[in-house]
Amino acid sequence: MVQNCGIDPGDSVSPGSRGYEEEEEALFLAHGSRLLLLLLLLLRVTRALSRLLLRNVTCICKAPSLQRGLMEPSNDVALDIIITNVVSVFRTRCHLNLRTIGLEGNNVIYRPEVGKVLMKLRKPRITASIWSSGKIICTGATSEDEAKLGARRLARCLQKIGFKVRFSDFKIVNVLAVCSMPFQIRLIEFTKNNRPIASYEPEIHPAATYRIKNLKSTVQVFSTGSITVTGPNVQSVASAVEQIYPLLFECQKQLA
Repeated sequence: MVQNCGIDPGDSVSPGSRGYEEEEEALFLAHGSRLLLLLLLLLRVTRALSRLLLRNVTCICKAPSLQRGLMEPSNDVALDIIITNVVSVFRTRCHLNLRTIGLEGNNVIYRPEVGKVLMKLRKPRITASIWSSGKIICTGATSEDEAKLGARRLARCLQKIGFKVRFSDFKIVNVLAVCSMPFQIRLIEFTKNNRPIASYEPEIHPAATYRIKNLKSTVQVFSTGSITVTGPNVQSVASAVEQIYPLLFECQKQLA
């Protein structure tokens, strides 16, 4: 006796339809993998853009009018200040055995002749100089937040080695940034107009030096329009660019 299982003899699945279903499944998997790769690519691009935005500081500068000598709102110029290096320092409040760090730490270089250890981190990309007294100097960050994050991760690495590290006395000590002016500059005229603050010795260095005492910042001005600014923090660097821009605007080279 044959029982009816709910399948009619005419409803049998042909080999051709099975192959079509398998092909659809393969196409679905292929499109799904491509979509996943596309999402990963978009995530990487978003992270790269966020890092770039952290490095850039937009500065709105006012250009003086050459006819009236006044500051006109219509002459506002937005300049992108790119931070290339942030130097920070902190203390661990404990003695550090440099030999132990050199043997058990990762990505370290032990230099006993100078009494310090160099440790490098990948995320964020910073290099730390470690002394046995507990003082640590970090360089290579591109923002103040990134410098603090790298310092905390470095302290955590030392804790994992076995030291009783307490993260303290963190501060930003130096910021290096670059900026490009939309014009070329006559350095000799710029130096004459701003003595004794500005100095220019082409036999020693191709850039003119402009020092701002109240901001504790130094600006290196090149004839191409590029400037290099060093200061104690990002705010002082931005203020230095705002202060020097009108002086550079008056000494720009006229296009032939």
